[in-house]
Amino acid sequence: MGCLFIVAQCLLYLISGCLKTPGFDVIIPFMTVKADTEKRIVLPTANSGDVFNVDVSADGKIVLTKLVSVEPITVRPKRVNGRLQPPEGLRPSRETIAAAVRSDRDER
Repeated sequence: MGCLFIVAQCLLYLISGCLKTPGFDVIIPFMTVKADTEKRIVLPTANSGDVFNVDVSADGKIVLTKLVSVEPITVRPKRVNGRLQPPEGLRPSRETIAAAVRSDRDER
């Protein structure tokens, strides 16, 4: 968990001076962070490369939410009789291909 995430959770889940992080059975005491002269803050539990969404509300509250990347599915074609073909479960039907070609032609 990045420390920016903890700051965001402080803003959202502050309950009686303690912070309970969702998905974890850990209670983290309330903490404050201070920006330096270059507008940076140090978050002890943030890792290098963590990406956060910053939401600034009209009243000046800043909410940081850690963004989690999703790995794309890798599909490898298989060779059948010297030709590459998609795996059985991912092979499109003739109707699907015809509909895609028709929609592409209609857009032009």
